[in-house]
Amino acid sequence: NWLFNLDPDTLEKLHSGANLKAYIRGSQAAQSPLALARTAQGLAVKFSLLLRTVGMYPPDHPAIEPALEDFLERLEAQRGEEGGLVAFTLLGGRLMVNNIKVNRKVRAVDNLLSHLEERRVNSVAFDTGLSPQDLFDFLEMLNRKAGYLKERGGLGEICRKKGFSRVSVDEFRYALVSRDGELVAETVTGPIDSALEDIVFR
Repeated sequence: NWLFNLDPDTLEKLHSGANLKAYIRGSQAAQSPLALARTAQGLAVKFSLLLRTVGMYPPDHPAIEPALEDFLERLEAQRGEEGGLVAFTLLGGRLMVNNIKVNRKVRAVDNLLSHLEERRVNSVAFDTGLSPQDLFDFLEMLNRKAGYLKERGGLGEICRKKGFSRVSVDEFRYALVSRDGELVAETVTGPIDSALEDIVFR
């Protein structure tokens, strides 16, 4: 028989799941490409569902706070040990989470892509230190009608004016560069050439 003594600090870590989160972050680099793709897809699904939750319920609804906290925890896990930004980027009608392609056939992912495309948002990047309140305020703005955002210069301009320092909109792009260093094509908004899409995704 084994006897374990748990001090208060260890109990707190077990209760909060801090040990599991640390394991996820530390083991992310060792994950297979398939596992990384599933993690990225799970994060995109959570983003989509959180956006819907914020749009459906008032700010003080009991479903809001846990949903915000869960998404922020998943963002931290996605960052891994190196930290840094987690970027959701549209590329030729596909969604990338950092450099990982996400399957659009999943309904929640398709809903997120459609939501961003309608509002002409090419990328959303979340930095470290994002608070639940800042995340909620950003998502409320992202849930605004496309016409509202367009009249005010777009979501990126609105976020800059409101001082969303931990969220960046349309500040990242993907590019395809040939072996000799020449720029073949890049995406900021709108569709990309089908040949580029074939190279990137097939």
